[in-house]
Amino acid sequence: MKLSKKSCLSSFGLVVLMMAMTFALINNSNTNLAYSGLDTDPSNIPVPELNFDDPARAMVVTVFFNSESDVIFVSAQVSSVHAPTHIGNPSMIMTQTFDVDGVMMGEFNNWHPLLVESENVDGTLSSFMLDSGPGTFIVPFESELDSLMLVDVEQNLELIEVELAAPIIAFCQANPDHPECLVPPTDHDHDDILAELDSLKERVSLLEQFWNSVITFFGGQPIIN
Repeated sequence: MKLSKKSCLSSFGLVVLMMAMTFALINNSNTNLAYSGLDTDPSNIPVPELNFDDPARAMVVTVFFNSESDVIFVSAQVSSVHAPTHIGNPSMIMTQTFDVDGVMMGEFNNWHPLLVESENVDGTLSSFMLDSGPGTFIVPFESELDSLMLVDVEQNLELIEVELAAPIIAFCQANPDHPECLVPPTDHDHDDILAELDSLKERVSLLEQFWNSVITFFGGQPIIN
């Protein structure tokens, strides 16, 4: 196929136009980087400083399933990890957390620890339940946590309740400045403060009566009402 001189010039002009547009785009990008204060040379970009002082903690509870309905406690501790998301987990084992008054603080879905999936020779997946095995459940750490309940949703069965006060007290004693350990005074503390104030008011009132009596004895007028 023979191209005409006019067609060749048109093609050449199109190539020149595309090169000009590319150069303008690159130049504009460099200008934007310069305006934004960024160095266009990657070798001059400083290595970012990572902050590893992350206060996030999680409560890690480990149990052992003797069977699907028989569960025993193994351990509970505050760990320096982020609690994983439970979004998308099926409602097989539910973890419920409670405060000291028995008010539910959180509810999380979990896979059953005894559930195992395997790949068949034809590439399909199959699943089965183990007879027994360990299970680890992780929830966000909060100093108000008092207990954790594991519930088998399908059987509608409460499997085990784990007390969390001891590991939390141990953690806060070792880390008194941790944000979750800096909790406001409890109602009991408030009661002690109010009792102390009442006692102070009573002592002040007795002192006022004493000075009024002294002033009156010497013929003066009481100045403290």
